[in-house]
This record gives sequence, C-alpha cells and structure tokens, in this order.
Amino acid sequence: YVKRKIMKMPYFNESQLEQSIISLLQEQGYDYAKGEDITRDLDEVVLRDDLATYLRNRYKNDSITDTEVEAAIRVITQKQGGTLYAENCHTINLLMDGFSLKREDTTKQNLYIYPIAFDEPNQKHNIFKVVNQFDIVGLQHRIPDAIIFVNGLPLVVFEFKNALKQNTTIENAYKQLTIRYRRDIPALLKYTAFIVISDGVNNKFGTLYTPYEFFYAWRKV
Repeated sequence: YVKRKIMKMPYFNESQLEQSIISLLQEQGYDYAKGEDITRDLDEVVLRDDLATYLRNRYKNDSITDTEVEAAIRVITQKQGGTLYAENCHTINLLMDGFSLKREDTTKQNLYIYPIAFDEPNQKHNIFKVVNQFDIVGLQHRIPDAIIFVNGLPLVVFEFKNALKQNTTIENAYKQLTIRYRRDIPALLKYTAFIVISDGVNNKFGTLYTPYEFFYAWRKV
C-alpha cells in the first residue's frame, strides 16, 4: 500500500517528502514521534521503553519479571565486538530466530524470547513507530531523515533527496547511508534490516551491503 501511494507522489522537497511518507505510515497504524521528543542519551539508538513494553506484553502469560525483561534487552543490545557486518548479521539472526533466556526462578524452564512476534496470535504485541530527525552521536553527529522502529529496534532507515535539486540523486542518498552513516553511526546500522532511498518519484530499497545497482526499485503500481 505504501509503495503504491509513493509511486503517485508529485515532486517534493525533502521535508515535504518526509512528512508525506510519515503520513502514509500513520495511515497504516504506525505510531509517530519526533526524535527531539524522545528522552534518551544521543548515543542510544534503541527505544528501550518500547522494547520493554513489548516484552512484558508478549510474555505476560509466562509471568516474565522485570529482571528478565532487562536481561532480554541486554542480550538483544549487547555488542559482539566484531565488524559492523558481523554485528548486523548477528543481530538480524537474533531478531529472526530468537534466543533462550534463563529464568529468574531457576526451577522454571528457560523462556524462549522472540524480539519480534512473527506468529499470528502474538503480532498484536508488536509496536510499530516511525521517528524523524532522530539525532545520533557516534563518531560524528548524524540525523537520519526517518527511521522505522519495531518494538523499539531501528530496523529501517530512510534517506530522502529533492528530485528537483540539480546534481542530487537517490544515489547520493545511497552513499550517505552506506558510506557516511556506516562510518559515523554504526550503532544504529547494527540493527538495520533495510535502507530506503527516495526522492518521491524514484524509490529503492536494499540492505546496508547491497551494491547500488542491485537496489530494488518500485517500478510497478
């Protein structure tokens, strides 16, 4: 649906495009927040309150404790100490496959945690949120145009360009994400499953490590 609506968009400047895509996502039930309204340290890229809320609701019937919620968050967010590629692979596998968590009550069996609910009965617990102008301080200060968080985890990063601006294309957005952002804010991209580049007319998506020529273009309605 969002892809179909994007294809019908007129030429926008970057700010208008950003607001238009946020509106499309809101129509699909996504929550919206401005980055400046989220209280956090600027080097923190996970919305921990959302992640904790999801875990408490998803595993309420398993009587998950606050201590176990915090332990699960540590597993999801801990650094592995490898390259960004290795960190990203580890994180995506963790999100897809889940992990076993030891219970606070050692007489209970381990609790298997899925950071995202893919099974139909539990999908209602997922928290979808789009955030724009989310300041991040890493090696440099960067502000991605928009980020989709699922259960507090930044899984999709958007970068927009003005289709009417000379000498600027969505390939510039691709380079900004895969070169400058990868260098300066790897803490964010550790979690990123997809990156999306758009000028409102040309729209493509891929992974952080997809060559530009293999980015998937939405050519059809």
